[in-house]
Order: sequence, then structure tokens, then C-alpha cells
Amino acid sequence: ICAGCDNEIGRGRFLSCMGAVWHPECFRCHSCNQPISEFE
Repeated sequence: ICAGCDNEIGRGRFLSCMGAVWHPECFRCHSCNQPISEFE
């Protein structure tokens, strides 16, 4: 389950950080809400 959106990660790309997993588009800066990771 993605820590950002609470949806299932599935078979796509994901990040593991801070003891949680995230969709790349859900891993965002808390201050400016911009994505932290760059992905294609």
C-alpha cells in the first residue's frame, strides 16, 4: 500500500523510503508538493 495515496502498489515502479513504499508520483515534498523523484 502506497504511503502517499493508500492505494495498492501493484507491479509498477515504487520507492522504498522512511519505512514505507510509495508510487513515484506520490513521493512529494511536504512544503511545495513537487515530486521528489524523477521518472519516465
